[in-house]
This record gives sequence, structure tokens and C-alpha cells, in this order.
Amino acid sequence: MHTEQAIIIPVYNGAMYLPETFLELGELVKNHQIIFVNDGSTDETGALLEKFHKEHTPTVTVIEYLENKGKGYAIREGLQKIAKECTEVAFTDVEIPYGIQALQSGFHLLEENDDLSFVYGTRTAAAKTESQYSLYRKIGTRLFRLLLPRELRNVSDTQSGLKVFKKKAAEIIFSRVKTNRWVFDTEIF
Repeated sequence: MHTEQAIIIPVYNGAMYLPETFLELGELVKNHQIIFVNDGSTDETGALLEKFHKEHTPTVTVIEYLENKGKGYAIREGLQKIAKECTEVAFTDVEIPYGIQALQSGFHLLEENDDLSFVYGTRTAAAKTESQYSLYRKIGTRLFRLLLPRELRNVSDTQSGLKVFKKKAAEIIFSRVKTNRWVFDTEIF
């Protein structure tokens, strides 16, 4: 396997999303390292991931453990499996809410800009996510932003499900992240 870009996809009970995700990944499985982390799923996620892994070895890796430990933990586990030759790493949610083009744009931005080490998606820029969130979720998001440290309030979307890093930056940042559950994103920033 020779690839310079890795994609980590943490999955918890994502069986309903995986068939579409596999299709959406399309040609990326040929020239990217794809690492699925099954974060203690209790549905058919494990079986679906194993089948996809068998069809796309060696570029697809599956990490599994029985107890749900959280997205932050899952991503740290995925980082440990990245190939040595990888120079960039991304993580995204199982339903790939920002689309493959946004993921590829993140990699492209890092390749073209030596001074960048990290880029992230925002829900405001993602048409695919606009209809996903109820009024309750939108109000909750605004309340959460009020609780963020002052330095982070200017970040448009700390909880976005798309982040792309230079590998070295990801290793440094995630070595310092202590939170395993969903708010680990705020530690990244």
C-alpha cells in the first residue's frame, strides 16, 4: 500500500449509513488509507465493515473493540494505525456529512499551503447537513457555543465532523487530547 493520505472514520451503530458510505468512498479506497474504527457497535456494523475490509485490503483497515469509548478515543486508536508514508490525515463522521469533495478539498488545502497544519469543515458551508438538524439541535448548538472558552467562540464550528491535519500536527494534538467523548473537538482547537 502506498498512500500519503489517511481517512479515519469512527463508527458507533452506523450500519444504516455504511452501505451509502461505501459507495460514496468510491475510488478513494484505491489511493487512500481508510481506517474504520468500530467503537463498540451493537448492530450489524462489525459484519459490514469486515466484508468491506476483505474486498479492499490492503487500503482498508478495521479496528474493533467491544465497549463504546467515544469518538475521541476512536480517532486516537485510528491514528496509531496510519501508515508511515502518510503525510496527511482526516477524520469524518460515518455518514460523510460534508461529502467527499469537502474531504478532498481539505487535503488539497494542506498540500498547497505549507503554513497550514489543520483545516476543518463547518455546517454552515455544508448543504448536505442543513436539513439534518432540528430546531432543538440548533438551539443546543448556540447554547453550547456560549459555554466555550472565549478564545474558541470565534471558531465557527468546533464540533464539525470533518477535520484534516498534517500527520505531524495530528500526532502532537491528539497526544494531548484527554477527552474521549464528543467534546474532544474543543480540546483540538
